[in-house]
Amino acid sequence: MPSIADVVWCAENPRTAASYIKHLKETKMSEARDMQKAAIIMARAAELEAKVLGMHAENMSRVHRGESLAYLEKDFDDAVLSTGCHWNSVCELLQGY
Repeated sequence: MPSIADVVWCAENPRTAASYIKHLKETKMSEARDMQKAAIIMARAAELEAKVLGMHAENMSRVHRGESLAYLEKDFDDAVLSTGCHWNSVCELLQGY
């Protein structure tokens, strides 16, 4: 939201006011996109956490019963890749969109 000083300045400088208003709109759009990106990353992280905790719980249950592990290190790595929480995916999301 522009301040009173911004509104007065726009009224006094109508030629440059249009470019200033355009800048304000772009800034708001950029902030909204950044919030969307953060929400996507947080949702992916929550999904990954749920998967990993479930996998870990199943492994611990099997250990207590004397059985072999259901999930190995590769399965946990695959969970990271499938949810898009790996470094390249996050960097791609932050740079693009």
